[in-house]
Formats: sequence, C-alpha cells, structure tokens
Amino acid sequence: MTGAFLFCLAYALFPLDRPLPLVFYATFLLVFGLRGRKAGWILFLLAGILLKGEKLILVPADSFPVVSGTLTAPWTRTEFGFRCLLSTADHGTVPLYVNALDDAAPAPGDAIRARARLIRFDPPFHGLRDGSPFGLQVKSSSQLERLSPGLISTVLYAPLRLNETLYRRMEPFLRTRPELGSTLRALFFARGEVEDEEVFEQFKLGGILHILAISGLHVGLYLAYLLLLMRALRIPPRAMAWIAVIFLLGYASFCGFRAPVMRACLAGLLHYFGLLLHRPQDPLRTLAVSLPLNALLMPHYAFTPGFLLTYLASFAMLLFARTRLPAGLRMVVATVPAQMLLLPFILYAFGIFTWGAVALNPLVIPLASLLLAFFPFLVLAPCPLYADIGEALSRWVTGLITAFDRTFWWGSHQPYPAGALVLAFYAFMFWYCLKSRRSPSRLWKGLAGGLAVFMAGYFLSTPAPRTRTVFLDVGQGSATLAEDEGDCVLIDTGKASWSGCLLPQLTLEGVTQLQAIILTHPDLDHVRWGQRLLEEFPVGCLMVPAVFERDFDRVIGTARDRNIPVVFLQRGWRIRLRTVTFDVLHPGRSPCATQNACSLVLLETMRGRRLLLTGDAETETEARLIPDIPLPLHVLQAAHHGSRTGTSAPLLRCARPRLAVVSVGRSNPYGHPHPEVLARLARARVPLWRTDVRGACVLEWKDSPLLW
Repeated sequence: MTGAFLFCLAYALFPLDRPLPLVFYATFLLVFGLRGRKAGWILFLLAGILLKGEKLILVPADSFPVVSGTLTAPWTRTEFGFRCLLSTADHGTVPLYVNALDDAAPAPGDAIRARARLIRFDPPFHGLRDGSPFGLQVKSSSQLERLSPGLISTVLYAPLRLNETLYRRMEPFLRTRPELGSTLRALFFARGEVEDEEVFEQFKLGGILHILAISGLHVGLYLAYLLLLMRALRIPPRAMAWIAVIFLLGYASFCGFRAPVMRACLAGLLHYFGLLLHRPQDPLRTLAVSLPLNALLMPHYAFTPGFLLTYLASFAMLLFARTRLPAGLRMVVATVPAQMLLLPFILYAFGIFTWGAVALNPLVIPLASLLLAFFPFLVLAPCPLYADIGEALSRWVTGLITAFDRTFWWGSHQPYPAGALVLAFYAFMFWYCLKSRRSPSRLWKGLAGGLAVFMAGYFLSTPAPRTRTVFLDVGQGSATLAEDEGDCVLIDTGKASWSGCLLPQLTLEGVTQLQAIILTHPDLDHVRWGQRLLEEFPVGCLMVPAVFERDFDRVIGTARDRNIPVVFLQRGWRIRLRTVTFDVLHPGRSPCATQNACSLVLLETMRGRRLLLTGDAETETEARLIPDIPLPLHVLQAAHHGSRTGTSAPLLRCARPRLAVVSVGRSNPYGHPHPEVLARLARARVPLWRTDVRGACVLEWKDSPLLW
C-alpha cells in the first residue's frame, strides 16, 4: 500500500513539463537490482515519474496526417458518431471517432491505417481529465484501410473478435427487448450506447455506476465459474493456475482492455503467478502492485476519475471485508464503508453527493451478480424462456433504482470540495489504515472520524451566497447564470458537452438548484440541455417566450411531468428575485420573420446596474428596443455571439455600455465575433470580454463600483 501511495504522490507532485532524459531510464533499470522494502518504495516513486514522462512523449504534434494501429475495443455510439479505441505504436491507445459506420466497417481487433484529423480536447474545468487529452476523427469508416494483422495481434485480439461475432448474432434479438438489451450491452459486451443514457444517469446518480462497468465483479464471477468447473473435473492445482491465467488474458481482450477490467485481470494474474512461483501474495499487496502496472500499460487513461475510482473502491472493499462473515456476505457488507470512503473523491471528481449508494449497493450487487451469472446462458442459447428470465432480472435491477429515486432523495449535485481538503482526508486514511488494517473496529472508528472532519471542513469552505452574473464558457453557444444571494436563474443552456462543459461549470459556481430556467429561442446552441436540467436539478419554474410555445413542446412536457410550472413570457412582463429583476423587452405575442428576430431580450437590473441580454436578436429588433433601454447601460451582451447582424452602431451610440461580453466558441466555423462588430465596439470605445479568450466571464455586483 505504501508503494502505491508513493506512486500516486510522485505522479501528482513531481514537476515535469518535458520528456525525461535517457539517464533516468538507466537509473530506473538499476533499481531493479536492489532488494528490500525501501528499494521497492524507490521503484514505485520512479515509476510515477516515468508515467508522467511517458505521457509527454505520447502526445502528438499538431499535424497527424496518417495513423495506423489496431482497434482494441467494441464500437459504441456517442453524440459525435461512433467511437472505438485505437492502439498505436507511437501514441499509445487513443479514441477514434467515425461520423458514419457502414456494415463493412473494420471490426474490433482489425489492424487499420487512415488519414485522420487530430482533435485536442479542452482541459477539464475542474479536477481530473476523464480520458485521453486528444483523439482522432474520420468522416466515414470507408476511409479506414484494413491491414494484414500479425500473428501476435491475431492471437491477442481473438477474444475481442469473438465479442463482435456474438454481438452481431445477438443484435436482432436485443432490438426486440430494449430493456434487456441495455443491460446486456453494458454488462456482457462492454458497450455503452447513447440510447441507454437515461439508464446510465440513474445508475450514476444512485452511486452504483460501477455495476455497468466491466470490473472485478464480472471477472471474479466468471473466474469462479471456471474454478468450480475445473475442480469438478479434478484438474491439478498448477494446471488450474495456468488455465486461470489464460482466461484472465482472454477476458481482458474480450472486453477491449479497458482500465477497470485490466485492474481486475492484472491483480488476478499477479495472484496466480505468485501461486505458480510458490509465493502467495496478500490481496492488498497484489492490488497495490497492479496499480503502477495498469497505469504504465494504459498511460492516457491513468489517473482519470474512472481509473482512480476503481482502485479506491477495490482497496476499500479489501480493507473492510476482513470479518468472520461468509465470503459472499462479507463483500456485500463491505460496500457500506467503501461508499463512505469514496464520498470525498466522488464529490471532487463529479460534484455529486449520493448517500443512496450506501443503501442501494448491498441490494443491487446480489441482483447484478444473478444477472451476470445468467448472461452466458442467454448469449449461448437466446431462446424465449432465457430471454424472459433475463428481462425479469433486468427489470428488478432497474426497477429497484427507479423506485428508490421516486421514493427517497438519494443524492444531488453539490459544489466541488477543495483539492487540499480531499488530499488531507486520504492522507489521514492511508496513515490510519497502515496502523489499524488488521482491526476492522478501529478502521470503522478512523473512517467515521475522518469523514466527520472532512464534511465539517467541506461545509465551512462552501462559498457564501453572492450577487453576480456569470457568462458561462459553453463553447459556440450561450448560457448565463444570474445569482442573487443564493437564488439562481439560468438563461439558456448552451450546446457543448453536458458532463464536460455545462454541468462542471454549474457545480463550480455552487449551483445546486435553480429558481428558474429561461430559454430565449429554440436554437440548439441555446437550449440543448434544458430538458436535462429539468430532469436532474431542482427547478422552480420554466420560462419561455409565448411566441415559441409550440417549438418547446418537449421541454414543456418534461416540466409538466415533473410538476414544474411553465411561464410564457411576453413584452412588458417583469421577473423578480430578491434584489434582481428581469424586464422582458421583446418579443410580444406576434410572430417574427425569423426565430432570431423573435429571440427573447431581457434587461437585468441588479443593485442599480443594468445588463442587456440580447440572445440572438437582430439589428431590426435592436432598433425597436432603443427607446425602451434606460441609460446608461452598464453591460451589453453582444447579440448572436458577435454576428454582424447585431450589436449595431445606433445601439452602441445610444446605450453607451461600459462593457460588452460575447459568448463564443474557440475557433468556431462562423468566424464569430465578426470583424465588423469588433470595429464598432472599438469605435465606441467599449471594452470586450470574450468567453473563448477569458473563459467564464464573472461580473460580481457589490455596493461599490462594478467589480469583476
């Protein structure tokens, strides 16, 4: 355990911004010749530094004309098309995105070559990156040229090809039973699909998303199947160990060498190699040794939230499973302290508090184990009787989670805790576990005390309610948060990624509930996540322009299903919070020539300061609004992301804003903000803030002059 902690510490804290010199690798090799516990600790420290240097070597240059490698995971649907993992010789394993996938597309395990476009993903707004910092993209799978695989590749990826063969055989059958298909794709075939998004979100909010990830539960269950069969056949112990090693390698390939399954398989391999070498290993020590091995084998995915979560959960389960209960019941009971130990990390990585996981895991894990045990029979013989049994088990699992969600409050989005506070908690728990690992009662006392101190520090460090306006950085879209002493209103929701863009920013701003969501007009870059917010956040009411009532029928339907009031806005209405008011300047009840011309225009008044929020309004709309705008105007939101169709010269002359803000995406294909708008602002001597340059633009309103 000490070695694993030192490995993580070296990776996190060692300052490194360029690849390591060759001398370091020579030093690393020399340490292998040393013996003793301290030499092992030095080896773990050097391995952490090596991983950091390896990541720097694997990052590609800006140009990436031709790439070749092997597809190492099943194809899955995403909001950007289809996704697979490509193992390359130069840059490790990176995600490959294809816009269109035809029937003749390369299968998992095939060697390919393609001229791909390099995509660099923006760094996370908070905490840890979830996945590779870059990816590759092609328009169509017809651009992927198949290569002749080598002998090693053919043998190594044979189980992965079996996964594809079985899935294609089962796919027509799964379409007839969507609920069974959702769980079977995730639990057996290691495929997460976009159409299963609602199921995945329920598992995530319940704190049991690990059930849907191929991990130690799956590996342990199927390995137990194999061991029981071998014992029934009276196979010698040494032969059983070799068969188990082959199975673990094959199952890792079958699931696409993903990080959670690699953790379980590596721990199993170390255990069986120890038996073959007559050196049985302690489970905790085996897991600790597998951590740097897994990280070095998959450097792009090392220390992502999922990677760390799977190791933290495994360490916690092994620590608290040392009781006199039967083995199966022991692991189920250990889920309760494991969830408590994971709580600070889950808050830091995802901004979600899920107390429901403590109650749900002991109930869901046995049901999921039954489901997993049944799946091989269903895949090998997909008859109606087996399908009915599998569907019943799937409904029990998902039904339990849905019923718990409707009956109890089981969690919500919360502000992120400080990284130093989380680190202090785990440093204390590591020190305490070293002292008390063989005494479960003392472990419980340390966990309860450490968690109590952490929660006290977390609530004390939560920022006090403020009065401010934040133009969120949601790429080529718009989302504006108005906060009035704890009351929050969100105007538009943007278009960029939910979990990578909008949700982290709301959580960073400490938003746990919304008094209102206001949607200006139906364009996707303004309203994409409105429905999702209504489903996941406590929302007081939904407000939309009356002229767009029919265009928002789905969002309005979701609001009414959840008993959220819907208000239809029109010119002359006023929305009031505590000290903040929003006056609706446009539109009225009459339709306009275009959707942009009918975009909602709001005048926000906050402690004597006035902001004009223009949405995608056009020049003609601005001309009609000039007589209604009180002067002077403190802040102007540039209309339509800085398009030449708005932010007209007459508006700037009459309103005389002190500051202009434009919500715009980096390197957007529309050229926003347009040069004409920049020239108008320069002539009017109005400073400009851009979300593509500054990130989120925060205007904090106090009794003193305007601060930001």
